[in-house]
Amino acid sequence: MKIQNANEAEEYVVKHLGIPFVNFKGINLDIVREIIVALESVFNEFPALKNSICAIGKPIDIEYQMTLLYHSSKMHQEQFIEHGSIPFEDIFDERVENIAKAYIYGDSTGAIIYTGIQLNGWQDKNITLEKFDNYYRRRNAEGYTPTNCNRSKNIIVHEIGHLMEWILKLRAKPKFKLLIENVDIEREISGCAAVSEDEIIPEAFARLLVHRWRTK
Repeated sequence: MKIQNANEAEEYVVKHLGIPFVNFKGINLDIVREIIVALESVFNEFPALKNSICAIGKPIDIEYQMTLLYHSSKMHQEQFIEHGSIPFEDIFDERVENIAKAYIYGDSTGAIIYTGIQLNGWQDKNITLEKFDNYYRRRNAEGYTPTNCNRSKNIIVHEIGHLMEWILKLRAKPKFKLLIENVDIEREISGCAAVSEDEIIPEAFARLLVHRWRTK
């Protein structure tokens, strides 16, 4: 992937991946490339998801764009749903509770008008891909993440899983209830999934894709 700087990365994501609002300024370029690989991999497996994400990047600019889009929609009631992934307290100088989080804006009817993935703290110049991967491999060895989900790009896959769950309302499906009643979540999916029902589908999604990628 011949991307030399943040501007080129942003242009690539807008043009080729169909995400209109992108801000990778200040993020380690190796990490940016890994994010793009994750997005491309998911979209290749599930092309219908390609147009489901409106934004990815650092919080301030993305929230600004989200607010503009929301107010221009002339909708007067909002539903803001967010969920973060695991904290990376030993990578950052200060604790960052949600290193990445998915979010959705919708109206009072439940119609979704904006979705995104926010990257918190990633713009620290001392945060490298190696640090991310080392942390993730350790958590994977502890069973916190799904089997073989030992790369930082799986954070992005996990967050897309949150968006997919919300968009398709997967937790309302009868099969979800059967899943949580009949499956050992920690053993079959991950320790993270066992902590909260909110994490089951994103973790299962990450596990599914990693298995597919490894067996191709």
